[in-house]
Amino acid sequence: MEIRKKGYQTIEFAGPGQFVGKIVQHLRMDALGTLAKNMVRIPTTTTAMNIVGLEQHGGKEVPEFLMDKFEVRTRNTKPL
Repeated sequence: MEIRKKGYQTIEFAGPGQFVGKIVQHLRMDALGTLAKNMVRIPTTTTAMNIVGLEQHGGKEVPEFLMDKFEVRTRNTKPL
């Protein structure tokens, strides 16, 4: 899904359909040029505790953060 508004960075959203309503309510549009190149804002969301033994603690809120839109690599790295 794309959300566009003149003068603002386009939001590209891809995710499970059942979460669209929950996440869209937390989206914040950034004016063009206010984020570093290829950075995207990841909205606040509540993540499930899908780890055996922790599920009884319920979901945990993860605050919004910025992330590079593309995978970051260094060409000249040696394998471990």
